[in-house]
Amino acid sequence: MLAFRLDDYIGPDGLTLVDVDTPQPTDHEVLLRVEAVGVNFPDLLMTKGNNRTSRLCR
Repeated sequence: MLAFRLDDYIGPDGLTLVDVDTPQPTDHEVLLRVEAVGVNFPDLLMTKGNNRTSRLCR
């Protein structure tokens, strides 16, 4: 499956499209197919590392 991965906090240019293995759900889990997503301004800020949440993840 295809997924966007954030390799570095440099903004949208840090996102790369990669092919990853499809996760296999275990007991008491489900696998959902996402057809569409939305990206908004706070998401852009997270890719740049300009907020508290992204600093906690480093």
